[in-house]
Amino acid sequence: LMLHQVQYLGLTENVKVRRAGFCHRTTFTAFLHRYYLISGATWPLNTSGDMKQTCSALMSSGSPSVFSSRAVGGMEPLLLKEGVDYVLGNTKIFIREPKTLFRLESQRA
Repeated sequence: LMLHQVQYLGLTENVKVRRAGFCHRTTFTAFLHRYYLISGATWPLNTSGDMKQTCSALMSSGSPSVFSSRAVGGMEPLLLKEGVDYVLGNTKIFIREPKTLFRLESQRA
Protein backbone atom coordinates (compact mmCIF):
# COMPACT_ATOMS: atom_id res chain seq x y z
CA LEU A 1 0.00 0.00 0.00
CA MET A 2 2.76 2.44 0.91
CA LEU A 3 4.66 1.81 -2.33
CA HIS A 4 1.48 2.52 -4.30
CA GLN A 5 1.04 5.84 -2.45
CA VAL A 6 4.65 6.87 -3.09
CA GLN A 7 4.26 6.16 -6.82
CA TYR A 8 0.86 7.86 -6.99
CA LEU A 9 2.16 11.05 -5.38
CA GLY A 10 5.12 11.20 -7.76
CA LEU A 11 7.70 11.04 -4.99
CA THR A 12 9.99 8.75 -6.96
CA GLU A 13 10.19 11.31 -9.77
CA ASN A 14 10.88 14.02 -7.20
CA VAL A 15 13.75 12.02 -5.70
CA LYS A 16 15.26 11.39 -9.15
CA VAL A 17 15.17 15.12 -9.95
CA ARG A 18 16.75 16.06 -6.62
CA ARG A 19 19.49 13.43 -7.02
CA ALA A 20 20.27 14.85 -10.47
CA GLY A 21 21.05 18.17 -8.77
CA PHE A 22 17.95 20.25 -9.47
CA CYS A 23 16.09 22.14 -6.74
CA HIS A 24 13.02 23.06 -8.80
CA ARG A 25 11.11 21.84 -11.82
CA THR A 26 7.97 23.10 -13.49
CA THR A 27 6.24 22.98 -16.86
CA PHE A 28 7.11 25.61 -19.45
CA THR A 29 3.58 27.00 -19.36
CA ALA A 30 3.46 27.39 -15.57
CA PHE A 31 6.96 28.91 -15.55
CA LEU A 32 6.15 31.47 -18.21
CA HIS A 33 2.83 32.44 -16.67
CA ARG A 34 4.69 33.17 -13.43
CA TYR A 35 7.79 34.97 -14.75
CA TYR A 36 7.06 36.43 -18.20
CA LEU A 37 6.83 39.97 -16.81
CA ILE A 38 10.48 40.14 -15.72
CA SER A 39 11.96 40.11 -19.22
CA GLY A 40 11.47 42.32 -22.23
CA ALA A 41 12.06 39.22 -24.38
CA THR A 42 8.86 37.56 -23.14
CA TRP A 43 6.57 40.55 -22.63
CA PRO A 44 3.84 40.38 -23.88
CA LEU A 45 3.48 36.61 -23.51
CA ASN A 46 2.68 34.77 -26.74
CA THR A 47 1.20 31.41 -25.73
CA SER A 48 0.84 30.20 -29.31
CA GLY A 49 4.61 30.05 -29.90
CA ASP A 50 7.25 27.54 -28.85
CA MET A 51 7.19 27.56 -25.04
CA LYS A 52 10.62 25.93 -24.73
CA GLN A 53 12.22 28.64 -26.86
CA THR A 54 10.37 31.35 -24.93
CA CYS A 55 11.65 29.93 -21.61
CA SER A 56 15.17 29.97 -22.98
CA ALA A 57 14.75 33.59 -24.10
CA LEU A 58 13.49 34.61 -20.66
CA MET A 59 16.34 32.92 -18.79
CA SER A 60 19.12 34.23 -21.03
CA SER A 61 17.60 37.67 -21.52
CA GLY A 62 19.78 40.69 -21.04
CA SER A 63 16.84 43.09 -21.18
CA PRO A 64 14.65 43.48 -18.10
CA SER A 65 11.06 44.43 -18.80
CA VAL A 66 9.60 47.82 -18.05
CA PHE A 67 7.74 46.36 -15.09
CA SER A 68 10.72 44.83 -13.29
CA SER A 69 13.00 47.84 -13.78
CA ARG A 70 10.33 50.24 -12.46
CA ALA A 71 9.32 48.08 -9.52
CA VAL A 72 12.79 47.41 -8.13
CA GLY A 73 14.76 50.38 -9.38
CA GLY A 74 16.67 48.84 -12.25
CA MET A 75 17.56 45.26 -11.42
CA GLU A 76 20.37 43.60 -13.35
CA PRO A 77 19.48 41.40 -16.34
CA LEU A 78 19.20 37.65 -15.83
CA LEU A 79 21.84 36.36 -18.28
CA LEU A 80 21.60 32.76 -17.00
CA LYS A 81 23.37 29.95 -18.85
CA GLU A 82 21.59 26.86 -20.09
CA GLY A 83 23.23 23.71 -18.78
CA VAL A 84 24.80 25.59 -15.88
CA ASP A 85 21.95 27.44 -14.16
CA TYR A 86 19.04 25.59 -15.75
CA VAL A 87 18.20 22.78 -18.16
CA LEU A 88 15.27 22.61 -20.56
CA GLY A 89 13.63 19.21 -20.87
CA ASN A 90 10.90 18.17 -23.29
CA THR A 91 8.06 19.70 -21.26
CA LYS A 92 9.69 21.14 -18.12
CA ILE A 93 12.38 23.55 -17.03
CA PHE A 94 14.77 22.33 -14.32
CA ILE A 95 16.54 24.92 -12.15
CA ARG A 96 19.75 23.85 -10.43
CA GLU A 97 20.38 26.36 -7.65
CA PRO A 98 17.90 27.83 -5.17
CA LYS A 99 19.64 31.21 -5.64
CA THR A 100 18.49 31.22 -9.28
CA LEU A 101 14.91 30.68 -8.18
CA PHE A 102 15.24 33.37 -5.49
CA ARG A 103 16.62 35.78 -8.09
CA LEU A 104 13.63 35.13 -10.36
CA GLU A 105 11.25 35.67 -7.46
CA SER A 106 12.95 38.91 -6.36
CA GLN A 107 12.67 40.31 -9.89
CA ARG A 108 9.04 39.24 -10.04
CA ALA A 109 8.16 41.03 -6.78
